[in-house]
Amino acid sequence: MLKRIKVVVLGLIFALLLMEASLRIIGYVYTQVSSGRKVFVSPGREDRAIKILCLGNSLTSGGPTPEDNYPVHLEKMLNSYYQGMNFIVINEGHANANSSEILSKLPAYIDKYAPDYAILTTGTPNLWNRYKYSDYLKRKSGKYSLFLWGDVYNTLFHEFRVFRLAGMILGDFLKNNTRKEAHEKDEQVEYKVPAHYDEVVQWTKNMWRVLFPEKTEPVSIDQKQADNAVKTLEDAVALAPENVTNYSLLGEIFMMQKDYPRAAQWYIRGIEADPYFRKDEENRCYCFLRWINENVHDAKVQGIISDYIKRCNIESNAHIFYNLKELKKKEIYDWIVDDVNEMLDIMEKAHVKAILHNYPPRDGSTARHTRMVNLILRNIAHERKIMFIDHEHLFREIWSKGDDRKRYHLVFYDTFIDFHLNREGYRRMAYYIFEAIRNSGFMEFEKSKIKE
Repeated sequence: MLKRIKVVVLGLIFALLLMEASLRIIGYVYTQVSSGRKVFVSPGREDRAIKILCLGNSLTSGGPTPEDNYPVHLEKMLNSYYQGMNFIVINEGHANANSSEILSKLPAYIDKYAPDYAILTTGTPNLWNRYKYSDYLKRKSGKYSLFLWGDVYNTLFHEFRVFRLAGMILGDFLKNNTRKEAHEKDEQVEYKVPAHYDEVVQWTKNMWRVLFPEKTEPVSIDQKQADNAVKTLEDAVALAPENVTNYSLLGEIFMMQKDYPRAAQWYIRGIEADPYFRKDEENRCYCFLRWINENVHDAKVQGIISDYIKRCNIESNAHIFYNLKELKKKEIYDWIVDDVNEMLDIMEKAHVKAILHNYPPRDGSTARHTRMVNLILRNIAHERKIMFIDHEHLFREIWSKGDDRKRYHLVFYDTFIDFHLNREGYRRMAYYIFEAIRNSGFMEFEKSKIKE
């Protein structure tokens, strides 16, 4: 009997492994054939293509148009200078991606693109984005603590195709059964975006840009406009309860009004709507709820948030618990150092040559953190003898010579200079990277790939 059970168990394990391998092969073929990211290679020059993978957050992903990022400009500069060679510069920057997010995707990027080089900057979002922080803790400790088991399941569910497929099937089954009656009643209903929704979203984002990031003076808020925005967003929540962005926007409106209890409640609802949300950027409800918890000394607010964190702790929901965890600056910096070194180890094993670069200077509330991250990246590059481009120093140098910062940065309301760059700023960043490559002879050996 025991022998028969062992045979059955081993058979199931083999079947699961075979299914996992099949799903990965199918997925790989599908992404190569139908990926929305088209990598162009000039006809007849495929054997000479040199691929450079750019990794980072919003300073890598760039702005709203295809020209507003440094990888686009860098590709043009390299192909123009190294005549006869074909450079493909791939942009895998994602807004607000912290170091652990980039690290978790790096092996897949290397498998997908097979890059010759990788250009990396990371670390600033770790201050406010704790997504996958528990991955770092697991790697550091070498074992799973009690409160990490929830994240173990999440890792299995998201990394293994078999688990994801099973979850999708089970999710659809439960959804169809629990909502069958509701669907029968509402199947004729056509859901529409509430009126003026786009205007409300833009208004909220513009107000928030001025109010929070650089500690500017609070702007006046038209109460009627705010009330209309709340009504519109509440309607949007009712129509699409899974959309975490609407909860975040509602929380931001109440934060602007300094109604922190209502803001906290909306952020909690936004986390509960989708704890693992990560599309264009992470679920900002975590960030803002943690900011309230750290900066608002009000008993009612503290009670709401602490009760929620305790509940997550008791339920062993590691993802939520660690995303809301307060970290000391040293813990954040140790996390960044460990992740960056892990990424460089992966690149080295895959024979991908690494280049590190840091961030242009930043003013306001996160200036000190950005300076520390820049120093960390500089030190790692020095210790590992990796090419490093010091954007903090280079941008400060041109400003000291009288060049206007507004020429390179996004500007709001004619006065607010944002951390992010405009097209000219990204072109300048690409130029610094290109010049470092050209002057160092970093890619001189690649000229051997040129065929006469």
